[in-house]
Amino acid sequence: MSSSATLNIRNVFKSTTAGKVVGVVTCPGRGQFLQRIEGAFVRSSTALTLNIDSSRVFQFIDGFGYTLTGGSAQHLMGMSATTRRQILLELFGDMKISMLRIGVGATDLDSDPYSLDEVAGDTSLAHFTMARELQFKIPLLKEIRAINPNVHILATSWSAPYWMKDNSYTSGGSLRRNMFPVYANYLVKYLKAMASQGLVVRSMTIQNEPLNGYNNPSMYMSSYDHGLFIKENRFIKENLGPALSAAGLTTKLILYDHNADQPDYPTDILDDPAVKGLVAGSAFHLYGGTIDALTTVRNKHPDKNIYFTEQFTSKDGQFEGDLMLHAKQIWIG
Repeated sequence: MSSSATLNIRNVFKSTTAGKVVGVVTCPGRGQFLQRIEGAFVRSSTALTLNIDSSRVFQFIDGFGYTLTGGSAQHLMGMSATTRRQILLELFGDMKISMLRIGVGATDLDSDPYSLDEVAGDTSLAHFTMARELQFKIPLLKEIRAINPNVHILATSWSAPYWMKDNSYTSGGSLRRNMFPVYANYLVKYLKAMASQGLVVRSMTIQNEPLNGYNNPSMYMSSYDHGLFIKENRFIKENLGPALSAAGLTTKLILYDHNADQPDYPTDILDDPAVKGLVAGSAFHLYGGTIDALTTVRNKHPDKNIYFTEQFTSKDGQFEGDLMLHAKQIWIG
């Protein structure tokens, strides 16, 4: 790259930290595990040179963070207030975590697959309730906001209420066509309820893993019209987008939220100009495909953002393999 500015890395670290750069090191074999060391970046006597080309501007970063599932919230709220605060101060104070992805109702890592309206046929949403959210998730989010008032909340629905779906079940199935406007109102009602608690949801993905109907809860929401599958772009264009506008909400909508092996899903939707103007970008997971697919989507629609929203590590996973895979495919890739 062309250099409009040159920095001597060794000297910069020394001048800004008096030579006491602190690093945290973890090795795949756990010979070192979250070990804090000083001088990690100043061992070499040879200065490194970083050339910065200020004429090239890439995507802005909204932030870095984690998914806060209902299970995690329940676990944290079960701790003593002192222990929980120590953890939250480390995460949202010291580490400065700036984004949290949360479920609209249950995720597949909650104790049970609940929704915010369990009364079948309640199309007026008269029985909509935030009682389950108020049990663990909302109190924890308020404690987090007290530490970092600017934390970016990104909400994701794992499924519409079971009675809105063609299989009348929490897992799988698709949204019934006559429930499009009801479900849009359900999501708007959720955003308003969160705001009433002082928790503004700045972004929302339309559907978690819309091509995966095996988790519980889950729901199919394809990008095309085929049999009982529904069009995510139609839902945004005809229902959710207008409902947000009518409610005066500025929550950013994000497409897809699934694996990198289907880049055509978000690009098919973004190719529709009536939908493109209603969304902020596309979100991805990496249980399938390769990370460079995100660049493919970005290059086709460079005016829309790319988000990486999930990568789960199983309790049965192997630390060394998981660490190296994630370092290669996600952090570096």
